Amino acid sequence: MRTALVCLPWLDTNVPPAGLGALSAYVRAMDPRLEVDLLPEHVEAGVRIGFSLYRLIRSHPFLGEQVYAALVYPDKRPALVERWRGWIRQTIGSEHATAFAETVGEDEKAWDLSLDRLLSELDEHLDGLVDRVRGRYQLVGLTTSFHQLFANVMLSRRLKEADPAIRIVFGGALITGRAGPPLLEEYPDIDFIVQGEGEVPFLALLQQLALGSQPVPEIPGILSRQNFHRYPQGVATSEIDDISKLPPPDYSAFEAQADTHALEWRIWLQSSRGCWWDRSACTGDSKDRCYFCNLNQRQHFSEKAPDQVAGEISHMVERYKNPNISIIDLTIRHRGIGHLAQAIKGLGKELRFQCDARVEFDSAEILSLYEAGLALLNVGIEGFSTAYLSRIGKGTTTIQNLAVLKTCAELEVATAYNLLVGFPGSTSAEVEETEQSIRWYALAYQPPASIFEFNLTLGSTVELHSDAFGIARIRNHAGYRPFLPDDTMSRLVLPFLEWDYRPEGAPADWEPVRRAYRDWLEFHREFRHEKAEGKSDLPKPLYYQDGGTFIEILDRRHGIRRITLTGVWRELYLYCLQIRTVEQVRARFAASFPTTDTAEIIRACVAERLMFCEDSRCLALAPAVRPDIAARRIRSAASWYRLRAAGSGTRRATRRRAAASGAFEQVFLVGYFALSTCQ
Repeated sequence: MRTALVCLPWLDTNVPPAGLGALSAYVRAMDPRLEVDLLPEHVEAGVRIGFSLYRLIRSHPFLGEQVYAALVYPDKRPALVERWRGWIRQTIGSEHATAFAETVGEDEKAWDLSLDRLLSELDEHLDGLVDRVRGRYQLVGLTTSFHQLFANVMLSRRLKEADPAIRIVFGGALITGRAGPPLLEEYPDIDFIVQGEGEVPFLALLQQLALGSQPVPEIPGILSRQNFHRYPQGVATSEIDDISKLPPPDYSAFEAQADTHALEWRIWLQSSRGCWWDRSACTGDSKDRCYFCNLNQRQHFSEKAPDQVAGEISHMVERYKNPNISIIDLTIRHRGIGHLAQAIKGLGKELRFQCDARVEFDSAEILSLYEAGLALLNVGIEGFSTAYLSRIGKGTTTIQNLAVLKTCAELEVATAYNLLVGFPGSTSAEVEETEQSIRWYALAYQPPASIFEFNLTLGSTVELHSDAFGIARIRNHAGYRPFLPDDTMSRLVLPFLEWDYRPEGAPADWEPVRRAYRDWLEFHREFRHEKAEGKSDLPKPLYYQDGGTFIEILDRRHGIRRITLTGVWRELYLYCLQIRTVEQVRARFAASFPTTDTAEIIRACVAERLMFCEDSRCLALAPAVRPDIAARRIRSAASWYRLRAAGSGTRRATRRRAAASGAFEQVFLVGYFALSTCQ
């Protein structure tokens, strides 16, 4: 039996379909008799409609689904036309205007024609795909993870019309649980739905079908036309107990497409499955995770050993002659991250990789990843109010968020993160704290990729415990309504939801934060423009340079200031470039400067927006002017901690180093700061 695993829009055309690549490799490894081909059709669709337009559409999830829904439900096409026009008007006024104008044009008369051409190209692409699949494959597997639901529905319909005997299998995170049974009820062209991890159930399904089993016996993790009425909440999912036993994914078919169309792409690899921060399975409390997130459907966290991860990276880099890697864990665990970084560095390859992480990473861990080739850190920031971060179940603090952004800024590691606003029950105090943290402290660092309104998603903690969050009357999101028949809308369980607020659930007005975000973006655009025009040679909006007996801080956030710190002020500021408690600061300088009020120094630095303090913890905000300077400081601090942990007379060594650097020279300036305006 021959199987095609198909990836339709709207996965990014520059990345391979990781889930299908892993699934195809697993099936071949476990049963070589089964033929499985991966068809990265999202690339072919991108070629047809143009990669610029493709990227723009995929940035708007509802629009991507609507485009294919217009093929599924032709009578809804007029509604799509109106939404298409509205989206263009919005897009023309955004940062995407140039790319959009090049693709579609600025003449409103051409907009409807552009939609006609788009639908025609996607329609022809599906017809061509059917011709290539019909008669060659007995089963087609379709992933729904990247807003692909209605593209898959349309392809299934066309495949069944061409070959009624072909079997259609849906899978993906968006149709796990109670979303699955209504799909089988609504769309008779779907034969099976894999819920949860696909490797074990999908292999079992293929083997049963290859044996000619009629009907197919019930398989754990599989919904079928025979059993879905018995499982309105979906079936229990299947999980790989030890992911270290899985073979590396197979991206050969995608590589061929990427080479044909000269696409720069990244190899996607998993070092773990599940979310180590999600403690709900261990505690039995489904609220023990980020409240807004529905990504983790796994009950248990499983990870590969660092040496195995490094070995897989080496294997994949050599196989595909591609040094660009994405570690696509939900969040990479910081435990053992130094070992992983050393293992990657030990490969002796000039890699560029990115990974997703929580902000618990300290500067030494980020440095180790940077030295191994880290180019981009996708980090879970979400907010700059600790009270708000607690409200959304994040389990992190503002000072941790600032520390990660500062370390990445000074090591020149790009960051990608979002701000989440409008969470149920949020208060005006949380809004004010967030706005102030942005304008006063975070402004110097790379701004978020986006600011997004809270969206209620299927399977999130907020959805599962809606009463506790002050929301009611949950239903499918109105964004689906224009392109779905009313009866279909009422029957399906879709991933995006809308709701009504109870009085206690209505959030505060987050418009001040939205304005602060827009100002943040504009500040960095102006900073880059000034550098490009030769009007400024400042390397960063905020940075420090250590002169040995003094440090100079240049601050471009609000005007331009040059600040000089000497003596104990210098020593304290350098010491607080890592997060320190007030007690640690006091103990560190008590012997050397017994009469110095370190708390007063901290208060003065906070007043000048040079430091941030929270719950008796302090952080100096200025990044080092260059990555090598930051690296030396971070290594030195990490070495100090290792020595201290080993009980090796750290205090004496610290005093000797401090004396050598002039730490004992008490030079106080009038008002504690030397400030000058830079022209």
